Amino acid sequence: MFSKTIVPPDEEYRSYKEALVDHHIAANIGAERFEEMVGEKARELKRTVGSLKPETIKQVSVATIRGMLLKTIPHATAEQFNASRKAA
Repeated sequence: MFSKTIVPPDEEYRSYKEALVDHHIAANIGAERFEEMVGEKARELKRTVGSLKPETIKQVSVATIRGMLLKTIPHATAEQFNASRKAA
């Protein structure tokens, strides 16, 4: 008998949003442009909060750019996503 891995609803929603952004980057922006955007954000952060470690600046830069892109992509709210999962 196989055990089914249970993924919390918030993790499923997070994965859904990550997949949307990944697809948007691949289909519309390209990896090179995405890296340029991250680099621009990193330079901005270094000027404003230069005391952070380089890896922290990179993580924050990636998260910020991905968050900005997500705002431009139509997507379900958490409530809509959870409702559609229950209906399926």
